[in-house]
Amino acid sequence: MAKRDEMLRVWTEHANIGYIPIFPKDFNFLKPKYVPERSEKEDGFDWFGVEWQYEPKSGAPMV
Repeated sequence: MAKRDEMLRVWTEHANIGYIPIFPKDFNFLKPKYVPERSEKEDGFDWFGVEWQYEPKSGAPMV
């Protein structure tokens, strides 16, 4: 079983996995590999579901 899965068991089931987990070494739930913040030069939705519309005048997406 992967360390991440073991940490999920500790977190959700209070399971005894046989060692004391170290927070920054054993898992990182807060840092996704990629956050698509908003689309560049086109309309669309960001990662949080907010709709953005591209403004050619400013050269950037605006809410």
